[in-house]
Amino acid sequence: MHPRRAVVASLLALAVLAGTLVVPLAGGSVSGPADSAAAVQANTTVDNPCVGRMERAPNGTTVVSIQGIAFDGARYVKRPSLVVGFGPQGGFEYAYNATARGRFWAYDVDPFPSGELLLTSTEPRVAIAETLDPVTGERTSVQRFARDPNVTSATDIDRLPNGNLLVADATPGSEGLLVYDPRAEEPVWNWTFAGDGDFPRAGGGPYPRDWVHVNDVDRVARGQYLVSARNFDTVFVVNRSTDELSLRLGADDAFRTLDTPSNPQLLRTAEGRAAILVADGRNDRVVEYTRTPGAADPSSPGGENWTLTWELVGGGLNEPRDADRLPNGNTLVIDRRGHRVMEVTPAGRVVWEVYAPWQPYDAERVALGDEPGGPAAASFDANRTVTLSNSARVDQGQVADCATALLEFAPTREERLLGAFGVNASDSDDGGVTPGATGRTGLRALAFGGAAVVLVAVGAFYVLRE
Repeated sequence: MHPRRAVVASLLALAVLAGTLVVPLAGGSVSGPADSAAAVQANTTVDNPCVGRMERAPNGTTVVSIQGIAFDGARYVKRPSLVVGFGPQGGFEYAYNATARGRFWAYDVDPFPSGELLLTSTEPRVAIAETLDPVTGERTSVQRFARDPNVTSATDIDRLPNGNLLVADATPGSEGLLVYDPRAEEPVWNWTFAGDGDFPRAGGGPYPRDWVHVNDVDRVARGQYLVSARNFDTVFVVNRSTDELSLRLGADDAFRTLDTPSNPQLLRTAEGRAAILVADGRNDRVVEYTRTPGAADPSSPGGENWTLTWELVGGGLNEPRDADRLPNGNTLVIDRRGHRVMEVTPAGRVVWEVYAPWQPYDAERVALGDEPGGPAAASFDANRTVTLSNSARVDQGQVADCATALLEFAPTREERLLGAFGVNASDSDDGGVTPGATGRTGLRALAFGGAAVVLVAVGAFYVLRE
């Protein structure tokens, strides 16, 4: 054999050996491919410290985004941002370590019928919409809003039926909404809070740093978008054709109605009346209001009148951040500072519960799609005010154990290896995800092996070139 070809053959053999020896597993260890699925399955047992109350297993996976921030008693500190798939019994099915991929925050997450996930995240001063395949561990698309428009922070980005992106733009000083056409690479509609007289600069939070704090947007009908303006204690629907508000609940500093709301969901009663379910953060509750005829409410344009028809209180609720009514009538709740994700019956009983450190942000039942909705409270027999009960009530020690388990499951080590070989992890489409146990031959994030292959290819090129 020619000496140069012998060197190339030896290098290729080394690459194959490296690729078969190093596979990221659930526990952060390394093993051969035959052990990979078993290692992931091992994390689905009830020994997982992130598992709480388990009375009623849901149909399939619950995906949760974790913003990546903690409070140490004196200040906020940065922690890993993650997307985690919890199985029916609460075990980990997959995890995307956004921080290991160069992301700063992880915000809203939406499941698609294809099984892919749309994650709203950020790099420093750049908003990002990225599509993830949790089975293979690949990012299938990345949209950065770094130019026109320059969106430095977006808390929610949804894909519209025509493929355009609906963006909740939280960029300080220019907060608003936009619809972006990724094919034309330009916005096709803009709406700003600064241009609407209902949101004066003297209200809300400090202008421009954290003035409105828009934290959610959802398409509720053609050209109708439901929006949460957290610092104005308000949720509303904006009409894209007229740029006017067609529905509004709450008012700035009207704390008895809402105090820093998040992630509203528009429901309909059996009679077709609008109802809004929303996490009422600093009131430490989840509430649902139903629109009813009657005298004009000065906090609402157009003479709307709202009646409180359901509220979930007590049970240690601590700034809940998300509440989605499920088709079975239960409500999926994120208790942000309570470090919990819970399915709660109309009577307030927890029937499914997992823990999540570092401020869980959004939760969805993957099989149901993005916020499928369910019956309004006026449609089922329940007390107006119910107290949260039957939670396992995690303590701080278990939160710490849960955090350790998550970090052992969510890959980080291979990202550091990629960086050591001069590869920008945020631009790499392998690594950063622990694939699901169903993982096609797709346990592929072979970081050391991948880096070795790159080095081998470069070496082979120079050997053959001489």
